Amino acid sequence: MTHRTLITGASGDIGKEIAMQFANQGHLLVLHYHHNRSAIDEIISKVPKEQILDIIQADLSVKEGLDQFLKLLPRQLDHFIFTSGFTYFGLFQDMTDQQMDNMLHLHLKAPPWKIVQHLIPDMLHQRIGKIVMITSIWG
Repeated sequence: MTHRTLITGASGDIGKEIAMQFANQGHLLVLHYHHNRSAIDEIISKVPKEQILDIIQADLSVKEGLDQFLKLLPRQLDHFIFTSGFTYFGLFQDMTDQQMDNMLHLHLKAPPWKIVQHLIPDMLHQRIGKIVMITSIWG
């Protein structure tokens, strides 16, 4: 069976490596990125064209970006690998409300709640699905 796998943050170092490994295992990929299109192009150059189901550019740290992402996202996916994230560099007391809202939206609301909420009904119906959240000490 060929698995259909969503990788958010596929343009980052971890996401790109996961995409390559899953492609080598025969997965069909939906790749998400925010800024780094050149990293996505690198994946595309190394993966057979028929294995790339879709490429979605979206800023998941804001409501509008997440809403647009969900509209474009296919429901019937077998795996969801979350590797998106960004880091705030600075003192905690200097962080603005907007910066904190963006961090909370990207790291808590978008993946564990809204994207999973979108995908899980079909995963349950198909009785297949894996959801993996990856973070770092900075995430």
